[in-house]
Amino acid sequence: MTASSPPPEWLTDIVPLPAARDVHPVVRARALRMYVDPAAAAQQAQWDEKALALFRGTTGPVDLMAMSGEVYARANFNRVLDGKPLVHHLIDRRDSDALLMLIAGNTETGPMIFREDTDAQGLPPLEYAISQGWDDGVAFLERYGFTRRPENAYKPVNNHQTRVDLIARRAVEALQADESDILRAALALGADPNAMRQSMSLLHLAALELKTPMVQAFIAAGADVRRRHSRGETTLQLMWWCHAPKPLSPAWRETVAALRAAGADPTDFKLPEEMRDAELGQPLPGAPSGASMLEMALRASDYKTYQRGLAVLGAQLSDHLTTSSAVLSQSPLEYLCFADRLDVAFDPVVWHGQTPASMRRTWQTIAAQAAKPNRYRGDRPCTFTAADFGAAHTRLQQAGLAARARRDLRL
Repeated sequence: MTASSPPPEWLTDIVPLPAARDVHPVVRARALRMYVDPAAAAQQAQWDEKALALFRGTTGPVDLMAMSGEVYARANFNRVLDGKPLVHHLIDRRDSDALLMLIAGNTETGPMIFREDTDAQGLPPLEYAISQGWDDGVAFLERYGFTRRPENAYKPVNNHQTRVDLIARRAVEALQADESDILRAALALGADPNAMRQSMSLLHLAALELKTPMVQAFIAAGADVRRRHSRGETTLQLMWWCHAPKPLSPAWRETVAALRAAGADPTDFKLPEEMRDAELGQPLPGAPSGASMLEMALRASDYKTYQRGLAVLGAQLSDHLTTSSAVLSQSPLEYLCFADRLDVAFDPVVWHGQTPASMRRTWQTIAAQAAKPNRYRGDRPCTFTAADFGAAHTRLQQAGLAARARRDLRL
């Protein structure tokens, strides 16, 4: 994002624009630098002021219906008035009717309120209603999906912390653009580098998305690279997690290198080239369903490591046909056929000693599997044909002596 470009839509929802005196001054300064259209800012200020006027100088229910449709649709209700979000003011007033309008309503840019917003003591709406002794309000908010935070949940200390932490989280979660500059700004504004998103830290999330510049920004701000996921995995172990894209790719290795350089514990994590032969078949801590490096290498299209594992571990044909969650719930053979890597699928180590008849039965099994729907590969057809089977069998015959020699050496 450049200095002349507008902020992302999600940022205008979180940091009220034009960021008047009711917003933390540091957030206000950042927001005003980003908001570069004075006419739009002035118009937004008018809409917001008409909404805020309903709250100022009054103590009873707020008549949101008194606003015009345009103001109701465009005003930013994520404002802070006298240290509290507007939702918390409605809780003070015991105004369930206005609460329902904000909870259920939507503006042109999304929901009218930020459900996780907190007061100056870091209390979100439901916990604030509990602290104020409004039992009917507690039941009302629970009915509309507000929940209590677990005891061990991450808890921002005040409203400013809540908002800048959310800016950091949204920047990490952004899919369409690199918003590292927004993350760095949020961290400079006081976002917690160890903030949690459900069961993982924002550093975990950035690492799993292979956003190395963001990983480095979190590390520079003091993030704990050894913090564990709620299941117990370290940041490095999570790199094997099933949602981590492209394990063993250059981008993946770059993120791993950044974590290691910052002091992430290397004793429970090894790259394939750092492993002894026997370790290739052992379960990897943090990998899906206890997958081994052999399986992860296959998923990563690291066929050199995969074939190394086949040779040193004495893989059998049954291993080649066993379904693995690490390769998208397919067998290695099926996965390789759909990847058009028949040279690896028919590695002589695995197929040594198989008769043409047994090979043909296996090929028929793969053909039957190819006809079944698979949510991971969509409608992409398997290109493996009977002609490929014949060519593979010829190659195996030619490689028979070499395969036997390799097995004899291993024995």
